[in-house]
Amino acid sequence: MIRTGRSDVVSILLALDGEKATGVLEFRSADVVTRIFVDAGVPVSAEAGAHGETLGNVLVREQIISQEQFAAVVRRMTDALVDDENVRFGEVVVELGILSKEDLERALTAQVEKKIIGCVHRGEGEWSFEAKSLGDMPKHPTPVRTLLLDAAANFSEERVEEIASAESFPRVSLPPASIAEDFGIDDAELEALKKLDGTRALKDVMAEAPNVDAGALVSALKLGNAVELLEKPGEAPPKTEAAPVSATGRRRAFAHAKAVSREKAKASIERFIREREAPLPKARNEREATLFAEDEFQSGRRLLAQGKFDAAHAKLDSASSLAPTIDLYRLYADFAESRGPSGFKDLARTKKLALKMVRGDAEQSFAYYVLGYLALSEHDANAAKKLFKQAFKLDPELVDAGRQVRLLEIRPPETAAGQPSKRAVVLAGVFVLLVVIAAAVVLLKK
Repeated sequence: MIRTGRSDVVSILLALDGEKATGVLEFRSADVVTRIFVDAGVPVSAEAGAHGETLGNVLVREQIISQEQFAAVVRRMTDALVDDENVRFGEVVVELGILSKEDLERALTAQVEKKIIGCVHRGEGEWSFEAKSLGDMPKHPTPVRTLLLDAAANFSEERVEEIASAESFPRVSLPPASIAEDFGIDDAELEALKKLDGTRALKDVMAEAPNVDAGALVSALKLGNAVELLEKPGEAPPKTEAAPVSATGRRRAFAHAKAVSREKAKASIERFIREREAPLPKARNEREATLFAEDEFQSGRRLLAQGKFDAAHAKLDSASSLAPTIDLYRLYADFAESRGPSGFKDLARTKKLALKMVRGDAEQSFAYYVLGYLALSEHDANAAKKLFKQAFKLDPELVDAGRQVRLLEIRPPETAAGQPSKRAVVLAGVFVLLVVIAAAVVLLKK
């Protein structure tokens, strides 16, 4: 039997958790379809079709492995395929000493988490659930409440206000020990949690806990049915003797893996980081095409960083041709092409693609970065500054995004795309008036 409905993904996952249901949940929102495999109410796997991001790219984005480490793994896998040897990402990343087997398992769990977080960011959608056995598929349990704090951390201010108004009075509806365990809060969040007793407005909690994003915290708790929002102050609950609550720390799969040293297996990595001398053979199947595309993509990224824009565009365009469903490759190819004298060849297409990516995943820093340059092309400095700020916030290694923010901050302010500020208009008007007066004086003297 298949059930259907419309809601946000958290609500339906919590309902399935209450039923201890097993089966496949299909969630469709913002033109993205995600399949979440649920075992006894707990998500254990997920498949998404937003822009085909691989496990390796997720690990790089979360700073678990470096771009160079990932490129080395891809090159090792590509060389193996060329030699008719079949190896898997997990085998190579362990072989090179980049991750341990335990770290790899955590990373696989993290990949499930990222796909569900993407659903949380997309808000309400259509869903269907089919109760069925999952068989012996690999399972990586990811309880939904454990990822809500990380999802809420990248909510827009408008989304936070929509979920938890700053004027409301939040009061926890579950025991603090239960919240600490289920949501995986840290020490600073635990201190803020103690203030959610219904006597303070959320805006006051924000002011009293400057080291915590209290808006995101309350939004996560609200989505997870752990807080109620009162319209006016309530009475403080009576103080009771309770067992001490300690912060559990974030129960994300990434938490431990991020401790991996970026210098690990450096010699092995350097052995693989080189430009391929011989061209890649023709891919014989989809798996080979995907891996060859990733190899071309990594080469293109390195060339782009070196300022070799034509060579980078050729590699990135090749990657996109080999794997046309991966939007990130196409976006990089468009960006490399835009570094030439003619700029973006198809601005509308590139903008549509970048917007699709950020709708699919609010943590796509490179898409925000490209949107910033597109805004500059449209002479909208205000929008460009916001987009570059978001890109730099998500990925501090996008140094140019930070530089663009600083450059835009010293520009004269603008009120709209390509429109001068009121001050500039007034000054221009004064100048014109002075010219007219001067001309009149000259005429009168004659």
